[in-house]
Amino acid sequence: MKRNLVDLGEKTDQLFCRTTTPPSTTHTMQYQSHESASSRLLLFPLVCMSLVFLLSVRTSVAQDIDTQYNALKALYEATDGDNWTNNSGWDTTLTNPTVAELDDFFGVEVHSRYLVTWIGLPNNNLRGSIPAELGNISNLSWLDLANNALSGPIPPEFSKLSNVFFLSLSDNGLSGSIPPGLGQLAEVTDLRLGGNDLTGIIPSEMGNLASLGLLDIQGNDFFGKLPLTMVNLSELNYLNFGGQELCAPETPEFQAWLAGVGTVYGETCNALKNIPSHTGARIACTAGKAAEFECKSIDLLSHLSRRDIGAVSGILVNDIWGWTDPETNQEYALVGKENSVAIVDVTDQLNPVYLGSLHSHDPDAVAIWRDMKVYRNHMFVVADAQGHENGMQIFDLTQLRGVDRASLPATFIETANYQEIGSAHNVFVHEETGYAYLTGSKGGRGRCGVGLHIVSVQDPMNPTFAGCHHEPQIGRSFSPGYVHDVQCVIYRGPDATYHGREICVAPGEMAINIVDVTDKSNTVSVAVMTYPLVAYSHQGWFTDDHRYFIANDELDEANFRDSFRGTRTLFWDLNDLDDPVLLTEYFSPEKTVDHNLYVLENYAYLSNYESGLRILNIEDVANPVEIAYFDTDPVSNRVAFEYGVWSSYPYFKSGIVVVSSMEQGLFVLQPTTLSITASEKDEQVPEAFAVRGNHPNPFNPSTRILLDLPESAEVTIDVIDLLGRKMFTLNAGTVQAGKNKTVLLDTGRLASGTYLYQVIARSASNIQTGTGRMVLMK
Repeated sequence: MKRNLVDLGEKTDQLFCRTTTPPSTTHTMQYQSHESASSRLLLFPLVCMSLVFLLSVRTSVAQDIDTQYNALKALYEATDGDNWTNNSGWDTTLTNPTVAELDDFFGVEVHSRYLVTWIGLPNNNLRGSIPAELGNISNLSWLDLANNALSGPIPPEFSKLSNVFFLSLSDNGLSGSIPPGLGQLAEVTDLRLGGNDLTGIIPSEMGNLASLGLLDIQGNDFFGKLPLTMVNLSELNYLNFGGQELCAPETPEFQAWLAGVGTVYGETCNALKNIPSHTGARIACTAGKAAEFECKSIDLLSHLSRRDIGAVSGILVNDIWGWTDPETNQEYALVGKENSVAIVDVTDQLNPVYLGSLHSHDPDAVAIWRDMKVYRNHMFVVADAQGHENGMQIFDLTQLRGVDRASLPATFIETANYQEIGSAHNVFVHEETGYAYLTGSKGGRGRCGVGLHIVSVQDPMNPTFAGCHHEPQIGRSFSPGYVHDVQCVIYRGPDATYHGREICVAPGEMAINIVDVTDKSNTVSVAVMTYPLVAYSHQGWFTDDHRYFIANDELDEANFRDSFRGTRTLFWDLNDLDDPVLLTEYFSPEKTVDHNLYVLENYAYLSNYESGLRILNIEDVANPVEIAYFDTDPVSNRVAFEYGVWSSYPYFKSGIVVVSSMEQGLFVLQPTTLSITASEKDEQVPEAFAVRGNHPNPFNPSTRILLDLPESAEVTIDVIDLLGRKMFTLNAGTVQAGKNKTVLLDTGRLASGTYLYQVIARSASNIQTGTGRMVLMK
């Protein structure tokens, strides 16, 4: 969330101290990584100045009040002022405006001598073009029009804003090039133009901005090289020019200057980038290389570049998940992009096929962070797109069976949308229970704040709100209770107290919360885990036996650079859920930033940005060993966030691992030394059908019925009282073959008592039934 930096109660003739924040769409190394800007806010250096002092040294004379009023009036009329979020005090019918009347305009501050000195209208639904008349307010010190829907060019008349020190036009839809005259703004210290559709080359005049401390031009369509004149910007300590065809000159002088800038995001021109797709043949990892990529014990099966999965104009890739069609056994990679989800058929591992994309619910929503999971053949998608109402998108993946492959790529349309949230940072769907857990949610009805937002998706087309969880001991001081990510299980670990309970582990910035969510209306915090040198508790995953939880901290390598010899991964012993213990800290050979990790049997799959996918053998959990890796970013292994592996999906039965690389696209990989094989990844299939009872029993209000299914079946459950009356029927849908498959049974409004249940499983070959007895205690 962008912060409105204008405090209208504070007069411009007083000493003031305002905090500014890094641009919300940038990937800031020390201050903000690839996480929600509202939850991850770390203060950029304070802008502490006296406007009295600034104004006293100006050489310009007070302007005619009519000139400034006409400029404000032009802004109002050109940007649909009647429909601004807040237009209080704005009156465009004045004939003899006074200082007091202008000072009443929302977002405007007026000085008695120098008139309008401050315009702050971010996040205010300004729509239209920026009028040239704004350039006539020559005493303007602060202009913030960020996060609106402005279009058209930056007026060349802005070159007349000779006293402006803060200028933000970021996150709009501005087009055209940067007017060279902006290079005349000698006083500007903070210039933010990121997240627009600006194009062309960066004018050399930008090197004249001698006072500039922050420059954000990322996420546009600029191309070419940064001008060599930028070496004159001796005060610059933050520079973001990433996400476009723009690079830094490789000259020694420029590189030496760049090294002295505190925080930099963007590529050097000689870096390998936009590596072309590779399909048609397997490339073995030989002598530490598979084509351009460094590797160990992982072969490259295929690679589709960003462009070949529909990511153009600087759009980067983010998360990834997978789906296997239960009817056809075709495997699909679901690849997040900043504006959509790409769907790729990877069944032919050497020749994957990009089928098309599911775009954001709000077509204007571009989100660095997009996350998706799958349940009952439906994909659930959230996006952390600030200021946009994306909801939780739901897409019926069985539609892929009917895609016309002669006319690809297709444009897919969501099949449902959960509107109780505006946006969210992550989603986890618990396939055993049919509940989705949304984290970092914002907007919508705001029921859960920044805590866990729980949704029943047992009927995927009709998601319903189920509950919240808020633990104030996690999160930061400005976002208490914030949950960044979560995994939930039906607990089958060593702590008998919690057997059969639905337990979630939720990393939340400064700590990790263990939560019992069995009763969605009354969730219970079990424990809060803290650890040394915490910077940003990010994500993690249970081991298969639920004894351990493996977690990562995304900012520790950046914030405590000298404290770690490599990327740190934390191993927690959950032998006693009420008293978890940090068992060990593993440090990888390379020191880069870590992101998502997943566990399959005796292996942990770590996505460590610029050092790529790293696979650990965790058979001896106290002594993990790296046994394989594949680095999708062949240029460098930095402590940075803007390139490299975002995530992986290792759960396909074929044994492949699909990987999302932010700048390089989709990789289909084959580990060569793991003991997991395709047959071992198949669930153990029982020889006969059986109903193995329900757990818990007694229960209130829901229980889980355990089944052995020798083949996939449509399952229904009849609930019958002791007089033989059928109380209701649950249609559980398709349940995949396997042992100890679970079906959640919610008894709703049934009275306490003993009931029978009859399970009916209709498979392709036969119909089988089984019964059980359960006790409902309310």
